Amino acid sequence: MKRIISFFAMAAMLSTALVSCNKDNGTPGTGNEGGELPGITLPASLSGSEYIVVQLGAEELEAIKSKVTVNMMPYTTDSDKDGIALYVWEGTYAGGTCSGLNSYGFTDEWVNLYVTTVGWSGAAYNLTADGLVDRASDWAKFKAIAGNESDWYFHFAYKSEQVSSHVGQIHWAGGAYNFVFGDPAGTFTDGNEIRLTPVSGEYKTGEWNEYEVCLADTPINFAADATSENFFTFLSGGETGTTLDMDAIFFYKK
Repeated sequence: MKRIISFFAMAAMLSTALVSCNKDNGTPGTGNEGGELPGITLPASLSGSEYIVVQLGAEELEAIKSKVTVNMMPYTTDSDKDGIALYVWEGTYAGGTCSGLNSYGFTDEWVNLYVTTVGWSGAAYNLTADGLVDRASDWAKFKAIAGNESDWYFHFAYKSEQVSSHVGQIHWAGGAYNFVFGDPAGTFTDGNEIRLTPVSGEYKTGEWNEYEVCLADTPINFAADATSENFFTFLSGGETGTTLDMDAIFFYKK
């Protein structure tokens, strides 16, 4: 699958094509104590001890900045090379960013996508060779997860305007973890091929939902050297107009 669109570089251009942006859909950020901003109490998922951040709102990032050991949020090394980026494959998603109340109830932007007419969909947070070189000092921190997987979790928030299912895949090196999120009563299909049955759990259409997995329950080998690959991929099937909003994507140590 050829990666042809550097998502964040095109977000401004694509934002006019959004089909879903519920600006007041969210719950104010409350929960266990642990925040580092005056007057803000953060939820349990933001009260861990260490964070590897893939996507997070500005206020939340500020609140946990002293605990962020690796920042993997999309960035560009120069005008021609991507270090870390969110890529859409073959024009299968359109969209951009959406603003309003995010999954933690803060006013910010998040990823907002919808399936086009290609008949399938796929995108990934991609770690390029340029990113590996530029962020080389961080990989030792990432590899420190090895041997401590039972303390670490992968977290992300999502919503969709349809009763739909989506596939996610976490991979670094030495293995991958596949899961289906969204409608727990459905199955994920890409074209006519049934892939997986969704994980159990409650799913509310049009509202923020959360998914977490303990890294000890995945086959990923975090002791291995980082490779140039898509470290978090996702698919939403081929139904035109299916929406997927994503926010608060990170690895964290409880």
